[in-house]
Amino acid sequence: MQAEAQPGAHHWSSAGLAHCWLGLGIWGGLAVMLDRWTAVYLAPVAYLMLIEGVQLALAPQVKRSLVWDSGLDTIAFTFGCIAAAHLRSGDLEMTMLAWGASIAVIAAGWLARDRMAS
Repeated sequence: MQAEAQPGAHHWSSAGLAHCWLGLGIWGGLAVMLDRWTAVYLAPVAYLMLIEGVQLALAPQVKRSLVWDSGLDTIAFTFGCIAAAHLRSGDLEMTMLAWGASIAVIAAGWLARDRMAS
């Protein structure tokens, strides 16, 4: 369980987009029960505590790379929630901006992996 587990840019992209999609699903469930913007705030907090928190608790050794990975995962998840809320509002420009911001998350993860590997 460490950030270096993804061997290439395609793996980082897949992981980042998977977190965006996970965000859409959890956001959608909360948005149905509450409203879309409240879900944008609550879903990432729940994800960070439940998913990433359990990952950190189960890790045999928590390294800086795993904490970094958890942060990047949560940011990608949050962008998925933001994109979904804007899409529901019909604001396609903001939807694409939120989605595009996830590319920065993927790049940061890729650069961090390269730096930690050397």
